[in-house]
Amino acid sequence: MPAMSEPPGGWASPTGDSPAPTFLPPPAQSWQTPPGWGQPRPAEPQPGVVPLRPLGLGELLDGAVTIIRRYPRPVLGMSAVLAIIATVLNVTLAETVFKPLINFDISSFENGGTGDTSQLDGALGGAAVGGIGSSLVSALATVLLTGVLTAIAGRGVLGKPM
Repeated sequence: MPAMSEPPGGWASPTGDSPAPTFLPPPAQSWQTPPGWGQPRPAEPQPGVVPLRPLGLGELLDGAVTIIRRYPRPVLGMSAVLAIIATVLNVTLAETVFKPLINFDISSFENGGTGDTSQLDGALGGAAVGGIGSSLVSALATVLLTGVLTAIAGRGVLGKPM
């Protein structure tokens, strides 16, 4: 078999066909980003006071202040009304239930005296009942105010009128 010599241009077909095309790199192009990449993020939907996405602490506080500014009557008005009602109930409760404790005469127990302990028991029992009653009034006012403010904040975030 005769030795085949390499043609000057590179590899050639043994059958004499035209040489295989040589690989040429594509023409130099500048790199372009695919469509949609590198574009600014679209704005988050914000129908109300805060955007509808996970929020940071500053955005939460800003939203709370914005709700108070946008809806001052329902937020501050309901808070003031419930605080006044709870305070009046607590003061009334304190004046009626703690009265025996305030008027208690401790002089019969001073210097080892043997006074009537039923009066002391009644005063301390009234104080305990008054403390529990006052706590219940405050807890009820807090729960009621939390519910009202949650409804106001929910409407504010969605941009609905009150």
